Amino acid sequence: MTRAGGDLALLRALVEAALVSGDLRSAGGVWRLVGDVPLGPAFVELVGHRLRGIGPEARAALRAARDRRAPAGGAGGGARRTGGRRAAGD
Repeated sequence: MTRAGGDLALLRALVEAALVSGDLRSAGGVWRLVGDVPLGPAFVELVGHRLRGIGPEARAALRAARDRRAPAGGAGGGARRTGGRRAAGD
């Protein structure tokens, strides 16, 4: 885990949220994501923890990228938020 920089923890959080939501399903031995990628509380917490130490310029760049990607009225990138929490770093 240390050598991967924690990316395995992020992957695990995404997979667990997709399993719980029913968006990750197995059929004939093949796993498929059949819905949006759910951003569960564990994922939001992990990303938030990583973003706490970034400086104001990096935070502004992330917000600008987020705002350019977000379609009107929804979260960007096809992902959805859960639990009414704001995206990490806001």
